[in-house]
Formats: sequence, C-alpha cells, structure tokens
Amino acid sequence: MYTFTKNDFLILRVISKREARTEMISVTIKTIAEDTKLSPVKIRATLNLFINEGYVKEGFRKVNAKTFYITDSGIKKLNEIMGRN
Repeated sequence: MYTFTKNDFLILRVISKREARTEMISVTIKTIAEDTKLSPVKIRATLNLFINEGYVKEGFRKVNAKTFYITDSGIKKLNEIMGRN
C-alpha cells in the first residue's frame, strides 16, 4: 500500500476547495498545478493513486484536458486527515 504525503493531500484539498464534486464540476491538472505549484507529472501520478483508492474520479473532458473530482470517500478521507470527523 502506498503511503500518501502532505503534497498528495494538498492536491485532494485543492480539488475539494474548488468544489469539484461531480463529473460536470471538476478541475484540470493545470488548475491544480496553478493552485499547488506542484508539477503536472506529480499531480497526474497522485491522481492515478487517488483514483485507485476511490478518492477521485475522472470528470467530463474540458476540450482535450481530463478533469477530476473528489468522491464521498475522498471527502471522508480528507476530513479524517484534517481532523474534522
């Protein structure tokens, strides 16, 4: 099992703060990179891990860019990490 880092959860937090919670209301890797100052490569790798864990899903494409949104499991995990049970 992969041990997530602070930067990983920073990505999840940005998705949540952007209120990306549905296929229609979702964020691109570029938007996450602008908000976190992390590289697109790091973000893409982390998003794939989050998808495998069920914390994030792919939304509708924005032109050619994939978009992502947080799931109920992702919100629950983020609240646990942030101490907001």
